[in-house]
Amino acid sequence: DHHSAAQSGGAAILKNAKRIIILDHHRRRADLDVIAMMLYIEAAASSATEIIYEMVPYFSKHIEISSEEANIMYLGIMIDTDHFRVRTGSRTFDVVKQLRRAGADPMLCDTLSQEPYDNVIERSRIINAGKLYRKGVVVASIAEGNFPRSIASQACDALVRAKDIEAAFVICNSDKNETIISARSRGTVNVQVIMEKMNGGGHMTAAGLQVNDSSVPKREKE
Repeated sequence: DHHSAAQSGGAAILKNAKRIIILDHHRRRADLDVIAMMLYIEAAASSATEIIYEMVPYFSKHIEISSEEANIMYLGIMIDTDHFRVRTGSRTFDVVKQLRRAGADPMLCDTLSQEPYDNVIERSRIINAGKLYRKGVVVASIAEGNFPRSIASQACDALVRAKDIEAAFVICNSDKNETIISARSRGTVNVQVIMEKMNGGGHMTAAGLQVNDSSVPKREKE
């Protein structure tokens, strides 16, 4: 689901791995820093899960998908598409149909995606910091606190769903000593291009970046 060692949660493993295969649905970066024996990147796919499932029929041996695995894959697509609202096509629902046949339970997946109440409070703090930058664009910059990337992404998702908002940007400090920017768009603004100019990346409607050893400056009182 990524092709940069800096984005990997297992960067130490990558250094020792002898065989690496990359399957990703984000647009390819120019500075590919992982040497892979196989590289398959398709930005048109809804998610890495969609790519993986489409490859199953091409294996020489029959692969049985358990209900637990089907739920994990269904959940992956559900999260990447914001509950099937963005980046979905007929192929996405073809995969979802097959996962349902394999035992995926939408109600269970919805329950698994629920979050602790503290996360809701943290997300609300970010949303409350949002200000209109110009017509249709909202920016939420918050210097106080350290937030997981997932909370920043969820706050940005919520902001761009507001009426008359075409793009949203969240800027905050993460819980890993870095500054993060999460960007979302309804499709009229290409946030991927904006983030790439700042050495980030992603999709046209969902992108972001991380800067190590950095922090968000506190704004002067208005």
